[in-house]
Amino acid sequence: MDHHSVREALAFTLPSEFGIEEVWTLTVPVDNLDQEALHRYCRETLPHAQVPIRFINVAELPRTASRKVDRHLGVWTCRTSA
Repeated sequence: MDHHSVREALAFTLPSEFGIEEVWTLTVPVDNLDQEALHRYCRETLPHAQVPIRFINVAELPRTASRKVDRHLGVWTCRTSA
């Protein structure tokens, strides 16, 4: 994601209560993150199916021991806190 208020982001899908895959995003904000402005930016720059339905601000993205982004831990974290 190339937005001035986001340092890093991790996008993934989770099934809704109706079984429809929804795009969620973990975001590491630079400062204060205006989620409505970010959502508008995504709607203007991404295909409709890739626009996140939810943004979750985190201090840092989960990482593996080799410092790569741990997608599985990110998804697990959101599943358990949703």
